Amino acid sequence: TFALGAAVSTREGFHERIELIVNQSTHLGDSVGGLPLRLLDLMDQRRQVSQYRLQGIYNESVFCPILPGDACPQKRFFDVILNGCIPIVPTFTPSDDEDFPTFFRREGSCSIRRTYPWSRGTFFGDNKTGVDYLSLVVQYDGVCGIPCMKPAMEQVMRNSTELTRLRTNLRDYARLVAFGLGRNRYKGVDGFSAMLVAIRHYLFHLGSSSTEHVAGGG
Repeated sequence: TFALGAAVSTREGFHERIELIVNQSTHLGDSVGGLPLRLLDLMDQRRQVSQYRLQGIYNESVFCPILPGDACPQKRFFDVILNGCIPIVPTFTPSDDEDFPTFFRREGSCSIRRTYPWSRGTFFGDNKTGVDYLSLVVQYDGVCGIPCMKPAMEQVMRNSTELTRLRTNLRDYARLVAFGLGRNRYKGVDGFSAMLVAIRHYLFHLGSSSTEHVAGGG
């Protein structure tokens, strides 16, 4: 088991990823909470790192860093969740959306509500419905950067109750980012059923809004 597992590209412009790989010994040392680290630089090992191997790294790690890349939504975020790894993310405020932070580097862009599907706050007329993404991740100060990552992980690892809470939330949400294709595909909640719920909610409130508009003489 690894405390932190990642395979990231250190190409030019990916400042946080470069900092993580190049200065690993300075910011993280050899271990976190007594567990070793597993960090790969894809620029050096792209041909050797298969998707299967990546999934193995995520599956064997407690935390997986989700660092700013080319765009706000990242496939990596969903990959680590599906493999039971807790995302550790930098948070920046304010974002372009009041009350919702961003995991992206540039302040004023890409709030979590506008980046991830079925987020809390995206269901019209009901701010409590939806996925609370902040309950699935470990956050550290994005302005502080990589030096603040290790203390955030250690704090969670010292608190077994918090670690269990995160893993439980992660397990419950993972079903929503997968599409059941087996024989039991209609027996449980998955990404497709979540889309249907979101569409039904939208259409219901669209009809309600139209009725109110007509009744009001608008």
